[in-house]
Amino acid sequence: MLRRKLPYTSIVIFLASSIFPAAAQTNPNPCPAPPAILSPTQPNIFSDQQEQWLGDAMADMLESDYKPVQDPAENEYLARITKRLLTALPPTGIQFRVILVDSPEVNGFSLAGGRVYLTRKLVANANSEDEVASVIAHEMGHILSHQFAIETTADFKRLLNITSVGDKADIYAKFQRLVDASMKDKHPSRNGNSDEGQDEADTVAVYAAAAAGYRPQAYAEFWDRMFFVEGKVGGPLSDFFGVTKPESKRLRSILKLVNALPSGCGSTKSSTTPEFERWHALVIANQPASQALDFKPIADVQLNPPLRMDLEQLRFSPDGNFILAQDETSISVLSRAPYKQLFRFDAEDALPAEFSPDSKRIVFHTPGLHTEEWSIADQKLIASHEPISRNDCIQSKFSPDGRTLFCISLRDGDDGIYFLDLTALDAATGSVVFQKKGFFEPSGL
Repeated sequence: MLRRKLPYTSIVIFLASSIFPAAAQTNPNPCPAPPAILSPTQPNIFSDQQEQWLGDAMADMLESDYKPVQDPAENEYLARITKRLLTALPPTGIQFRVILVDSPEVNGFSLAGGRVYLTRKLVANANSEDEVASVIAHEMGHILSHQFAIETTADFKRLLNITSVGDKADIYAKFQRLVDASMKDKHPSRNGNSDEGQDEADTVAVYAAAAAGYRPQAYAEFWDRMFFVEGKVGGPLSDFFGVTKPESKRLRSILKLVNALPSGCGSTKSSTTPEFERWHALVIANQPASQALDFKPIADVQLNPPLRMDLEQLRFSPDGNFILAQDETSISVLSRAPYKQLFRFDAEDALPAEFSPDSKRIVFHTPGLHTEEWSIADQKLIASHEPISRNDCIQSKFSPDGRTLFCISLRDGDDGIYFLDLTALDAATGSVVFQKKGFFEPSGL
């Protein structure tokens, strides 16, 4: 379930879309047979092992642009969900790997050979294990149908006249040639984001989630919410006049798949368990895991003077008792009398932090609308949220009380005229509490 397309930095315009997490409920009721689309008939020159190497080559180019989340607990939870989904699908030699990445985008994607990438923002906005599992199942559909190997097979033939591949080194070398050739390709034929490719993956998502004991309707609900479809699925009349939005057509197709499931297939109850809530809170908080190093440093070196980053902001609390010192990656809290450091916490990519009006908390947010509130007395994180805005914010502001996010977005109007819209979001839920469209018309755009 893509919120945006991946950068075409490599041939890894290989798409996809979504995510996955945690434990499912056992469902003894029968479900349909696995979809026939998992046995594709298109030309594919890659064996399962060679497809794994192809995925390795793709990942080497892609992963430098993403920061993996290192907390083992967060990733283990995802691995358990993946294993659960696999039991509902035909046996495969593909080794699936789920990688949670820190990104402000609501996005998910996959590569050949079993790699699935989920952004923290996407997971943070899932309301249940059902939603998470269905998104993963969608990505598994792209992989199990060998979509990327089939697309690469076609591109090898079209651009390089290559019809066979060998060992890992051979695949790496040929893939690099393909990347170079794709940069010069004036007629790209990539169809990973085609309706057919998405429909097939959606079919797998609905089937696998239901067969694994999840609530299949959750996939449609997640799609509806993340893409702000608001339940609008269009119909024959809007289709005829060409005004049905692609997101609405997609939702309609997903609902059709769900409604076609036989009675008793899949759970009817949400799997929002305490375990999910704990894991979900870990993902939203996005605090680095504290674990002992599994290696010993060659030597300890004391730097004098100590290495530090330049301060970007220095603020006094409203009551005058505390000082906030913020650099590029962290925030330190100091007392004024006596003058000493109280504690420090990570705040990577944070915009200027503020004290709450009562001087008891520190609040900040990032350009990706991740918010945090820290208690000065307890010296710990007390709240964090991941609201999403319908439109990208070109400027944002977090209220000092930690309740409201203000977003200014740019909207393209008629006749090439641009408008700035102002939206106030509830920081905890992401719901719109106030909106003023066209509150300002900039000049010179």
